[in-house]
Amino acid sequence: WVLWAITRAYPDKLNLVLEEEKSHPSQPEQSHGIFGNRYVTLILLLVVLITVTHFFLDNIFYGLAQLRFKEKEELASFIGLFTALVGLVTLLCQVGLSSHLLTRFGVRAGILVLPVVIGAVLLLLAMTNFTVGPVILAFGLAATAKLLDYSLRDSVNRSSLQTLYQPFSAARRAHTIATMDGVVEPLAAGLAGLTLLMLDNYFGLAPTQLALPALVVVIGWLWVASDVGKRYPAMLVAALRTRRLGQADLSLSEPSSLAAVTQAIHDPNPAVALYALNLLQTADRAAMTQLGPALFAHPASEVRLAGIAQIEASATNTPQMHVLLAGLVEGDADLDVRGAALRALAVLYPEDAEELAPKYLHSGAWSMRRGAFDRDALEWP
Repeated sequence: WVLWAITRAYPDKLNLVLEEEKSHPSQPEQSHGIFGNRYVTLILLLVVLITVTHFFLDNIFYGLAQLRFKEKEELASFIGLFTALVGLVTLLCQVGLSSHLLTRFGVRAGILVLPVVIGAVLLLLAMTNFTVGPVILAFGLAATAKLLDYSLRDSVNRSSLQTLYQPFSAARRAHTIATMDGVVEPLAAGLAGLTLLMLDNYFGLAPTQLALPALVVVIGWLWVASDVGKRYPAMLVAALRTRRLGQADLSLSEPSSLAAVTQAIHDPNPAVALYALNLLQTADRAAMTQLGPALFAHPASEVRLAGIAQIEASATNTPQMHVLLAGLVEGDADLDVRGAALRALAVLYPEDAEELAPKYLHSGAWSMRRGAFDRDALEWP
């Protein structure tokens, strides 16, 4: 309640405008409150459902653990070993799984993997209510769900949630994350506690029976996660068009983020295309090679010039890039672009320099004569 009161009483203190955002005064971020659009509301619901599921799994696990281990010493010993195992698996997921999964499959897969695996285990656990079997079977399923929840929630799921905030400016992102962590999660925990208390006191549900309402929550979690993951690329493209993101605010290791920036390069507005190109400076050589056709086909000559400079600076000298640059030299309508492409060819492909220099040395266009020389090699002033 105190955190909620602070955010309501001092919104001007929390909504700090960073220097980076002041660089685009003509492109203000549209905001109608922190939950003023469906995308943010979906993230709120996602956080609530993740938190509620976590406490349901806790209740199921510890309830079955008490049935499995009758002695307090046995229970304490098992909890200690299990906690150590959770820490080890979480570390392995953080180091080896999280970044690999996001890089290969994207943010949508990242936020879906946890509810999918937990939902599958809860379904099996719920089925034990209709069969006769030893307690150890249900307990094993509950322990598996608990292990998956802790290890994947603090690795893959957390990284995916952080990626979902990328369409926000730095100030709004900080405000939203603080609200989610400081207000929404505690309220969701309280909601989960009240729900579990009611199910226990008024309905008398056993630990295995709690798997049924938990499964309903996970189904809602799956629906919300799928929807917000589907909306993420469009939100990122909209943010790029308003040019409110800085290079430090955006990670391109995730495929849908890279696809959104690539889409922005095709924007007919040169300012948007140049802005997206600037964000791609950290992309690898393979990405730059793939973006070559889009850069060099842009209708604005300044975008094509910036693309040539980017290719030259990144030393992207693949055979495909050679063909693209040679095509610009021979066929681009802008002489400055042709000259820049000629220079890039001489720099990136030194074996072509001796052939290119005599061919364009006596061109009627100064930009072509200048581009015929590699000033670093020939000490051209």
